[in-house]
Amino acid sequence: MDDEIESARRVARELRRVHEGILRVGDRLDPCRFVLDAATGNPVVPVRGDVFDSDEVTLHTPDDGDHALHLLGRPVEVDPARHAGPDRFLTYLGKPSASRWALLEVDSVKTFGTLLDARAVVAPDPLRGFEAGLCKRVNTDVAALAALARGCGRRAGTTPTEPRLVGVDRFGVDLRGRFGVIRAEFREAAETEEAAWAAIGSIISEGFA
Repeated sequence: MDDEIESARRVARELRRVHEGILRVGDRLDPCRFVLDAATGNPVVPVRGDVFDSDEVTLHTPDDGDHALHLLGRPVEVDPARHAGPDRFLTYLGKPSASRWALLEVDSVKTFGTLLDARAVVAPDPLRGFEAGLCKRVNTDVAALAALARGCGRRAGTTPTEPRLVGVDRFGVDLRGRFGVIRAEFREAAETEEAAWAAIGSIISEGFA
């Protein structure tokens, strides 16, 4: 059981490291980009309209190889005026390639041939109510933001230019730079606002070092 929990946590972390994949709709493979909905943990994907004719689709990320994550689920259309997912996509990735939006309600997750409990991988983030405040706290402090970017570079190997903190979840932070989104992971999962701020502070301290 402990091994299963650890595998699910590892996969949950991996799922937040990339925003690209392939959406399998019947026999068709559509390259796509996606973000995760903080309220549910499910992927939000801009899609063609005929996607909603399918009862099930599979999101392969970062591709459809054996090493990838394979998320099987039901596409549910969301209204960008009422759902936070499309706004998150625009903040992270910019203009979408399609005009309609799907929330993929994930039923199963497979990796390296192992089927995992989707509920352990795809779940609401405990920091969703604090994310905006944490981002604002950093983005309004020029020195802290610059140090966070440098600390991110130490952990991720790439330092974002013109950084802006756009996402905070229990596993880490996402900074949008001129050339895309760079992720810095926390050493330990943060389940509370206080733990998240301490973890962010640790990355900032690394940037000042």
